[in-house]
Amino acid sequence: MYLKLSHLTQVISGYSFRGSIDDLPNGTHRVILVRDLNILNPIDDYTDLLLVNFENTNTDAIVKPSDILLSTRGTDTAGLKVGIYNGTKDNVIATSSLFILRVNKIKILPEYLLFYLNSRRGQNALKNIMSGATVKTISKKEIADIQILVPPIKEQTLLVGTLSNMEKQTKLLQTKIQLLNLLIENILSKTQ
Repeated sequence: MYLKLSHLTQVISGYSFRGSIDDLPNGTHRVILVRDLNILNPIDDYTDLLLVNFENTNTDAIVKPSDILLSTRGTDTAGLKVGIYNGTKDNVIATSSLFILRVNKIKILPEYLLFYLNSRRGQNALKNIMSGATVKTISKKEIADIQILVPPIKEQTLLVGTLSNMEKQTKLLQTKIQLLNLLIENILSKTQ
């Protein structure tokens, strides 16, 4: 069954900072930028996020656990970056270059939505609503109207479990390759 994203999530625009965002060692809030998004690494490590002083506590752009973050800009080849916030702090803000998708967990699992939007099918659906020349954008209305394939929660849970296992296996394989390359380099350096 396909449902509009607006029936599954609340679509929230990120906060529009005036000027550049400078990293302040004693800042009050962390900031999530597009560069922080990575499907394999959920955002939960606060030390890598920029720190700013922030006083506007009435904004909706403060992220909550399990919020999906979607870039507002992308290209035909790279698509749009998508990530998830798994942290627990209440002082983390998304910038205006991101949409926050606050998931209705009764209808869809956040992890399923993350995987769906990062899948070929999800990225194609996003590319179909992007507009512009080289760097393309999507509007809040367009993203709210996108159709998402939503299987029953039980099937979503199985799919998320399978995909999580695949990610773990991929990370283990990458580590193994790095260790083997290091071993080869060690052997070659001793033969000189």
